[in-house]
Amino acid sequence: MKPYEYLSHTAEAKFAAYGKSLEEAFSNAALAMENIMLETKNVQPKIKKKISLETKQLHALLYDFLQ
Repeated sequence: MKPYEYLSHTAEAKFAAYGKSLEEAFSNAALAMENIMLETKNVQPKIKKKISLETKQLHALLYDFLQ
C-alpha cells in the first residue's frame, strides 16, 4: 500500500493519506504535507518526538495535528 497520493486540485494541494492504523495514516499525512514543501527523501531525521493531541471533534483531529 502506498503511504499517500496527490490528488488533482485547482488550489494549493490536495492529498489522500493511508495507513493500517490511525497513527500510520496521520504520519503519512504529515509526510505528504512536508513533501509539498521539500523533498523529504533528502532529509534524515535527527530528532524523534511523540505528539499527543486531544479534541472534542474527531473530524478536526487531523487538521489540528498538521497545524
